[in-house]
Amino acid sequence: MPPLRAAVRLAGGAEIGGIPAYSPVAGLVLGLFRGAWRVELAGTYAARAVTYPEPAAIGARMLVAAGAVRGCGVPRWRRLEFPVCGGLELGYVRAVACGVADPRPAGDLWIAAQLSPGLAWAPTRVLAVSLGLDILLALRRPGFHVAGLGELARAQPVGLRPMLGIEARFP
Repeated sequence: MPPLRAAVRLAGGAEIGGIPAYSPVAGLVLGLFRGAWRVELAGTYAARAVTYPEPAAIGARMLVAAGAVRGCGVPRWRRLEFPVCGGLELGYVRAVACGVADPRPAGDLWIAAQLSPGLAWAPTRVLAVSLGLDILLALRRPGFHVAGLGELARAQPVGLRPMLGIEARFP
C-alpha cells in the first residue's frame, strides 16, 4: 500500500459565478492523498467592482470568499495526473455600495456543488504544476441591489473557475 502524503497548492485564475462578472481569483488547497485517491480542502477569494449601466458610477465592490471540501480520483500516466474531483463549496458574498451618499455593506451565503477536472504534471516527487477547472452549480444564489435602483448583481446558476497552480508534496 502506498504511503499517505500531503500537498499544499497555491493557485490563481479567474472566476465567474459568485460574482456575476469575470473576477481574478486566488486559491489555496490542502490535500491528503494515497495512490489514486485524494481529499482536498480548498479556499478561494475573488473581488471585483460591478456597476449599473445607468446612472454611471453607481454600483458596488463585491467579494466572495469560499471554502470547499472535495474527494478526487486521480488516474496517472507517467508524470501526468488527471484528477477528477467532486465536492461542496460554501462561501460568503459581500457587497459595499459605491457612488452613493450612504453606502451600506450587505452579505449573503453562497453554496455550490463542485465538479473539478484537471491536469497535473509532476516532474519530481515533491513538486507539481496543475491546471484545473472548477465547474460550480449554485445551490444558493445571493443577489444585491442599491436602494431604489433594482438588482445590481445575482450569483450565476452555473459558474466556472479556471486555475493554474503550483503544488508542494511531502513527505
